[in-house]
Amino acid sequence: MAQSPVAPFGLKLVTSFYFFLFAVFVFLSFFLFLIADSVSLGQSAIGGVMAAENPLGDKLYYLVNGSDSQSDISGVLKDDLSGDIKSLGRDALKSAGEDLGRELVVAPAVSYLNSLSSVALGFVGVLSLLFGLLNFLLGFGLVSGWGWSRILVIIFSVIIILIEIPLFIVGMRWSGSFIIIVNALIAGYLIFSGGVKEWFE
Repeated sequence: MAQSPVAPFGLKLVTSFYFFLFAVFVFLSFFLFLIADSVSLGQSAIGGVMAAENPLGDKLYYLVNGSDSQSDISGVLKDDLSGDIKSLGRDALKSAGEDLGRELVVAPAVSYLNSLSSVALGFVGVLSLLFGLLNFLLGFGLVSGWGWSRILVIIFSVIIILIEIPLFIVGMRWSGSFIIIVNALIAGYLIFSGGVKEWFE
């Protein structure tokens, strides 16, 4: 049987859905690349601030962030910090207060940025971009009448459903029910629709 000259309306909707996913994944990938670059620059900038010469600030930062042993803290208090404070005048104390403020702001930023990995973010961005390209290829294949794209979409939809059903039962996530319904509709339509079968023959 000759292929229908016009793709069924439902198939166009499915194709539009996959093109939409393509746009979402591509946007997400570039967003992750931007964050990864920002994290790398932020870590370098804050590392430079922390490396600046600031003896008292370093000791205060050491105390604020804790130590591996109580003896280390005691040593800082008794030997270093107390001596520095006694030798400070009014201006020096003001400067020390500014240093302490800088350390209290910078320290959390260091902790947060160190918890992120620009490499990991970049890797996830690459995966997101690949998923986007895959969705574009599937959508283009569906609207072009390529039989393999129909088979792959059905397989992927069934796999997603099988993954989401246990997660939905355990966690009762409403987003999971939405994903299950959408993929069930797509798989069912591509399997049982007569217009779709005619389009791919």
